[in-house]
Amino acid sequence: MVKNFTCEPHFMMKAVTKAGISFPISKAEALAKAGDLEVKVDFDKYVTLRSILERMVPEYYDNATFFYNAYMAAQTKELKKQFNY
Repeated sequence: MVKNFTCEPHFMMKAVTKAGISFPISKAEALAKAGDLEVKVDFDKYVTLRSILERMVPEYYDNATFFYNAYMAAQTKELKKQFNY
């Protein structure tokens, strides 16, 4: 049985909290706060919070819901590219 790693959104939001990112915030401010924090994205793989934030649009987030939706959109786009959808 293949196991799927489904905790990335949880670890991403924990990293956002640890970085002190609060809302409203611009993308530039969020990137500055991200520093070198890492996010667990698979059983044995980590990426920087910065690399996740760089893929997100737009340039300003009014609240956490808007931010999370931008994150999920960026992740969906990345998965589509990865699996050639």
